[in-house]
Amino acid sequence: MNNRQENKLSMMEASIEVLDGNSTLVATVPALVAAKSALVAKTIAIRKANLTQQKTTKGKTTDKGTRKYTLADKAYSTAAAVQAYASVTDNNDLYELVNFSRWKLRQTDDEEIQQVCQLIHDQANAVIASLADYGIDAADLLELQGLINDWSTKSQAPRVAISERKAATASIPTLFKQADSILTKQIDKLMENFITSEPEFYATYHNARRIVNAGHGPGSGTIQLTGDIPPGSTVNIKDGIAPTAKISIKNIGTVPFTVCSTDSATESCTIGQVLNPGEEVSFTGGSSGAPLLKPFLNATNNDPLTIANYKVTIS
Repeated sequence: MNNRQENKLSMMEASIEVLDGNSTLVATVPALVAAKSALVAKTIAIRKANLTQQKTTKGKTTDKGTRKYTLADKAYSTAAAVQAYASVTDNNDLYELVNFSRWKLRQTDDEEIQQVCQLIHDQANAVIASLADYGIDAADLLELQGLINDWSTKSQAPRVAISERKAATASIPTLFKQADSILTKQIDKLMENFITSEPEFYATYHNARRIVNAGHGPGSGTIQLTGDIPPGSTVNIKDGIAPTAKISIKNIGTVPFTVCSTDSATESCTIGQVLNPGEEVSFTGGSSGAPLLKPFLNATNNDPLTIANYKVTIS
């Protein structure tokens, strides 16, 4: 997974944790229980795909190389004995059939070495009764056959591992798309059941829905946050902010919201600035406290507007 996907998956798992921590409330909406279970299944599938994606073929490739050299060397010693026998008996056809150098056997294509070594084995087996004086007996041929069979069984391991990694990599975007759909089209919608009856639960859930990109931003030590501000709730941007940190807040939604500095004891809004869509404000963390983001209140009736969207950059 890339950094963006890692951050999104962390957000999904944080959202699930909030739902699990409020299981009694979640249980009152059976469709929400089912949607959460579906999201859990998708996040588990993503984690498994990521593990497969990260598997290395280094060990399998090294093992394959060792097996190939062992097979080639055993086949060569067998072929050399057969050639010596063929030379003594003036059997030029047999001599040429098994005429392979050690280097040539080691360099034979992976797809062909099994057939070449089987040829050497079979030619030796045909004259095995005459090879004892040349250092080859039935036990040697049995060993060679075992090496051939082992190569046939295990030589495809690196290729299989690569195929599995490719399949896992290809599946991750689809899994994220499915998980996103469950979040936005099911869970987010069903959470509206709690906007007035359980505002704290509602706000905590939407805070968890923030995507945090820590340590991978445009500069060293940069943190980026994106998220929603539900009506009737606030978002406190304070975790990890040093007194000298530079903070930039941008409205990336379609409705305004208020940016306040917070009193450390009461977390009340002491300085406020309205950010309209597309606008951005910057300040130093230590100069005005951790920012508190609140939905803008309608000037006429003081009602919160719809969900606002923000992006925060801390460096």
